[in-house]
Amino acid sequence: MKSLLYPFAFLASLWTKRKEKYISDNGRSLNMYEIQIAKRLKIQNVTKIKILSVARITHPLSGTFSFLKLLTRAVISEPIGLTLGYSILIQKSNSYKVELIAHELVHIKQYEEKGSHVHFLKEYISQCIKYGYNNCPIEIEAHNISQSFLKDKMV
Repeated sequence: MKSLLYPFAFLASLWTKRKEKYISDNGRSLNMYEIQIAKRLKIQNVTKIKILSVARITHPLSGTFSFLKLLTRAVISEPIGLTLGYSILIQKSNSYKVELIAHELVHIKQYEEKGSHVHFLKEYISQCIKYGYNNCPIEIEAHNISQSFLKDKMV
């Protein structure tokens, strides 16, 4: 299975890069609170971050996530936020929820740390397969950090 992971992550990265460009061209910039969170996370390129609100988030990995549900027995619902490099897709009904945006900003920081779409996606998918979505260390880190912003009353 691991031998298929790198080619799959590479193909998925082609879609994420294209979608990231679309969001970059059509999305909104961060507001002041969101900029504070991004700076606190030490994101290198805060001005590149864009958010696009959509009615429903669909992506080519939907089938993969359905497969992961069977493989890992994890409960994976339709996403309300999705990070693609420096771009965030977010459901309109959640477009200004600070905790969700903080969560997605942590994923941007993780993209930066991994160095590329391919490396991030390879690690993310690998962790989902190994631990299940709910126990995926990348997701746990994003959840814990976004919760800490609310506890600190930083936002």
